[in-house]
Amino acid sequence: MNAIDLPPASWREILRKMPYLPVVLLAVAAHMMLFGMLTPVMAVYAQTYGAPDWAIGLMITVFAAGRLAADIPAGTLAHRTGLKPLLGIGLLLCSLGAIMAALAPDYIFALVGRTLQGIGSGLFMTATMIYVAQKSDRRSRGKVMSLYQGAVLVGGAFGPSVGGLAASLFGLNGPFYLAALIGLVSGALPLVLFQDTEVPEEDHGHPDAGTWSLLLILPFACVLLANFAFFLTRTAGQWQMIPLLATEQFAIDPGNLGLAMSLSAVANLVALPMAAWLVDHVSRPATIVASLLATALSLAGIAAAPTPETLYAGMIAIGLAVGIGGPAIAAYAVDVTPAHRQGPAMGVLRFAGDFGYLVGPISIGAFADFSGIGYGGGLVVNALLLVACGAVFLVARNRLSRPAPSQTFSPPVQPRRATMTERVWDKYLSEEDKAVFAASGFGTLADWGKRPALLVIDVNYAFCDEKPVPILESIKKWRTSCGEYAWEAMPVLEKLIAACHGKGIPVIYTTGIQRADKWDAGSWSWKSARRAEEPAQVTQAGIDGNEIVAEIAPGPRDIVIHKQKPSGFAGTPMMSYLQLLGCDSVIVTGTTTSGCVRATVLDAFSLNYRVTVVEDGCFDRAQANHAINLCDMHAKYANVMPSGEVLDHIDTLSQGMYDLPSGAGMQQAAE
Repeated sequence: MNAIDLPPASWREILRKMPYLPVVLLAVAAHMMLFGMLTPVMAVYAQTYGAPDWAIGLMITVFAAGRLAADIPAGTLAHRTGLKPLLGIGLLLCSLGAIMAALAPDYIFALVGRTLQGIGSGLFMTATMIYVAQKSDRRSRGKVMSLYQGAVLVGGAFGPSVGGLAASLFGLNGPFYLAALIGLVSGALPLVLFQDTEVPEEDHGHPDAGTWSLLLILPFACVLLANFAFFLTRTAGQWQMIPLLATEQFAIDPGNLGLAMSLSAVANLVALPMAAWLVDHVSRPATIVASLLATALSLAGIAAAPTPETLYAGMIAIGLAVGIGGPAIAAYAVDVTPAHRQGPAMGVLRFAGDFGYLVGPISIGAFADFSGIGYGGGLVVNALLLVACGAVFLVARNRLSRPAPSQTFSPPVQPRRATMTERVWDKYLSEEDKAVFAASGFGTLADWGKRPALLVIDVNYAFCDEKPVPILESIKKWRTSCGEYAWEAMPVLEKLIAACHGKGIPVIYTTGIQRADKWDAGSWSWKSARRAEEPAQVTQAGIDGNEIVAEIAPGPRDIVIHKQKPSGFAGTPMMSYLQLLGCDSVIVTGTTTSGCVRATVLDAFSLNYRVTVVEDGCFDRAQANHAINLCDMHAKYANVMPSGEVLDHIDTLSQGMYDLPSGAGMQQAAE
């Protein structure tokens, strides 16, 4: 089982959480078909312009260079533009590039078209990877990544045959025209049907954390190396060395060689269900290492193949091995990067693969030529590179491994953090106030707890309304509403909840409960002149004000506590649940900052829990109240931190620390 010990998500759950996944997968398949169609004619098409032999390869090189140039910027742009523009514009650029190549008056113009296609491909493929990364979680990632890989393979597999047919019917530029048409249609799909997903913003708590600082995350650096090796193997080993070896040693004709390559692609596709199971049930680093070594063994077997049949068997084995490794690499890259940095992370992951795609044929081919080791020797060099990547994973295994539920949790030693200099409350403080805090020692950042629970305090319709509405309008309907301020915090809550679900960290919700006649309101009725206006808590639309907002609704394994007073501890089983879970700390979010959040924080502090309050994950009606209460809690009772830093901390925690509810037999914890 997973270290997190969660059952894999069902297909119904995946589609409910990712309703636009079919649109994305269809566009990915069309995208791969678009480029697969061009492979049978590119070399011959280049010759029609009188291009010398050495320049024919530029049709592939400039495309790869265009992708490289776009991969990382696409990951960064996703935070600013959202995914929808990148999806549509990427495919439309591919279409424009195909038209330019089809109508090109000379070879240079055709190469410009191919470069545009590469840029479009980089934008599109990075955006789709960000979508599947952000919307999948630990339970669904194996299936989602396998579906994604399947869309890539299916599109790529059908592309060459469709392109060959188009060339025979319409001439050598026929595949380019057809590719342009496919690009236009598939580019319209996301623009019309796709509703953008929230992509986490960069961590404002670390303004100097650039894209390349992701390389400092050891597991991510290892997975980049593996992705580079697999893409290099595809172009250098599978597309270059193996065909040359097959022709030289066994005189295999192109038809039979094409059939063998198709069998390899089919084996890759057949491996995907097994890959989904392995990614969901087995250590992902172990799966990646096994795939690297199996691919290396297959390459070595082909290099030493005594007969054409053994060469064919080796190609099928490569398809199976790579098919298992691809989804594991993508899933593990998402696992080990902070949620708010997954856009840039997916761009860097794509860059590593495309770099291998670009340099593989040149480097392995040149080495085979100048060293005199031949095509078989080139395959052995490729195999040794894969073995070296597997060895990197093994050497780093102590840092990459995650303890299973039965293991004792021992978190890494974490340094104390430096006090931040600019906070939401600073504008409300006088210079004397700031001097008092500095002189008294208040506001010192305490160490993190080792076993936190995420508390989501009272994020229900009575406090949030059903949609973002200006607060003065919203409180006409819901007198306790925080209006638009609630909905500004909602994306932060979604990210925090998803991160905790991904790590198996308890998520505990609180919300109110009262008798229908409101007799048990008690002291709540003393301080609001509008209390008598509410004969019932249910609106004409049938929405109960105490119902937790659907955007962050509890799942079957989450815990919901009903309370009647501000604190989540007052008269509730909160403390006993935290004891049962073995928690030593709480991360507090929700509303209101000055009321229920503050009361919960003070009680948690009084019970000797370490407390973190998520600054942008809390909200209130009055912004002065919000800021000053955060200031006071930060001074004496809690670390008040931005969500980016909290997400970074959650990412460092081990999986499978808790014995969570199974969720069996529950539809929704809020019901």
